[in-house]
Amino acid sequence: SLFHDSLSLGSGPRRYPHRESGAAASRSGLPVSAIFKGSAFGSTAEMAEAEEEVAASYAAELEELTFNSKPIINSLTMIAEELLPHASVLVKVIEDKIRSAPADQKLPTVYLMDSIVKNIGGAYKQQFAASVPELLGATYDVATPKVMTSLKNLAKTWDGIFPADVMQRVNARIGGGAAAAG
Repeated sequence: SLFHDSLSLGSGPRRYPHRESGAAASRSGLPVSAIFKGSAFGSTAEMAEAEEEVAASYAAELEELTFNSKPIINSLTMIAEELLPHASVLVKVIEDKIRSAPADQKLPTVYLMDSIVKNIGGAYKQQFAASVPELLGATYDVATPKVMTSLKNLAKTWDGIFPADVMQRVNARIGGGAAAAG
């Protein structure tokens, strides 16, 4: 199974074992990275088809994330790193999942976004910055008091990750007040 082991995404060089996406592998038998290398597709139509395949495959993998599971979040984060050239597609899939998930399943996907932003950054961080206040707010609006506390604590870890203006909007949206110092 894709999700059987827990993998650390700590700092330092990361070397990942060869991994396959269950959804993509079931269709072609190839690893995600082989299917979705941007250079493998020449025409605009082929690129559009590849983007649709990336979105469908990642969305299928994301269906496994119905509870807070570090191994699943780590696996989805590693797949997101392999698919960095398709960051905009994956950001949309994750945003859509946060918006559409039942109230009790939103937090694990928010934690996935957090993992991707902190462990990969780059294009993912830039693209999530635009929607994180709305996504966190929408999650907060339907959350239990325990999840509300988890969201506020998570937002505190984003100081220095997201720009100050984004953090002001996040804190205004979830009632976190000014960005926490220190």
